[in-house]
Amino acid sequence: MPPSYSLGICRIILLLLLCVIGAGAPVAARSPEADVKSGAAKAEPAAHGKRIPIPPLCPKQAPCGDHCGNLPYVENDCWTTLHGPASANVVISASGNPQESSNMLLCDAGPYALCFYSGPPDATGKGGNQALPCTVDESGKTANCSCQYYSNSVSYVDINGILNQNAYYETVQQCGHGGAGCANMLACGSAPGVSTASCKMQEAKVCAYVRNQSAQQPAKSLHPGYDTISTFSLKMAPGYDMSGVTSCKGTYLGCMTAPCRFPTGVSAPQDGSIVQCECPVVHGIYQIGQVGSDVACEIPPSSGVQYLWSAARTVTHGDPAQNHP
Repeated sequence: MPPSYSLGICRIILLLLLCVIGAGAPVAARSPEADVKSGAAKAEPAAHGKRIPIPPLCPKQAPCGDHCGNLPYVENDCWTTLHGPASANVVISASGNPQESSNMLLCDAGPYALCFYSGPPDATGKGGNQALPCTVDESGKTANCSCQYYSNSVSYVDINGILNQNAYYETVQQCGHGGAGCANMLACGSAPGVSTASCKMQEAKVCAYVRNQSAQQPAKSLHPGYDTISTFSLKMAPGYDMSGVTSCKGTYLGCMTAPCRFPTGVSAPQDGSIVQCECPVVHGIYQIGQVGSDVACEIPPSSGVQYLWSAARTVTHGDPAQNHP
């Protein structure tokens, strides 16, 4: 038998032995949940052999350590949930109702901007409301939203939508990832007169940054250099049809905890007056918190100006991960 022929047979036998050994060797299994808990950005298996990349989740270990605060300011651009980054304004609710979620942290009375109804160039709602346009800037990454200001009433902060990364970690360390360890809308409700004292729960520390926000006090603020912060409340609810939501898919604005400025020369706006908030542009599934003939997902441009809705994404436990359009 020629030497070359014998060598070829040996190679085939060796390859067969390696295949058998490899097939019999145990393979360590690692679930997507393990990757999520570890903060790893890997791919998880999906139907039909397609692999869906796990998004860049916020690290499990806070970069600011065990004693985070509001400073130094770091933009929170990581994914606070599997459904989107902080700017996506994700609210996770067992019922699918955002007002029944521990994510919505209750903040005692103080100043804030309310952008929940902002978007189109014309007023929406039941009549008599102000126009609250949100116009996309040249970068395409943020928009300038006209939002109504309130000086002293209860509001709510979505724990998943805190745009100051160190303040986000401080809040998670205090309240738990879902917010259940602090006063929240699910536990305390949203009735008039509700407060952290009335439901006997601690207030999240992020609320103090919202309440103390001032361009003159960066050490106490959520966003240094700005006048007030966008949160959520039901202060404007009587003027809008909130009997349902308008579900959409595409591009929207995540205004939760966005920084806002007072009009030039104004140090103390009147309740209901307009302030300007800088809201990040987000892509994905979202819901507009009102219905009506004047509410549509796409807002037609006007004179070359692009408008987008201020919105959020409410998901239920078990909804498919990720917030891609």
